[in-house]
Amino acid sequence: MLGAPTQVCSNDPATGAPIAVTVRIDGQSTWSPADAVVVLACSDRGATSAARACPHTNFAACARNGRRLLGMVSGSCGSVLSMPDAIALGRKTFGTLLDPAKPKRGSDGHRAPAQ
Repeated sequence: MLGAPTQVCSNDPATGAPIAVTVRIDGQSTWSPADAVVVLACSDRGATSAARACPHTNFAACARNGRRLLGMVSGSCGSVLSMPDAIALGRKTFGTLLDPAKPKRGSDGHRAPAQ
């Protein structure tokens, strides 16, 4: 998506444990701790998809902490995703969104106008 190696560092909201995810340019990924997960939740509060989901998307050091975090989101629906599943979903959802070499397409499949 970025066309460059990427590292994301976070902390488990429940324990403060550090979490690091690295995606290399060739697409290979590593993460620590090995049991880290992504909590993908959606609240019933907010007018836009971003307002309903982004504040509630977090890392957790393990699935148990992720399930606990998911349960704390008011009116939530969502999932606790393994790191491989979360990375695959991110690639599917955002694709080449941030890649300046790839032309952007609108929802109708046509090239988006230049800005």
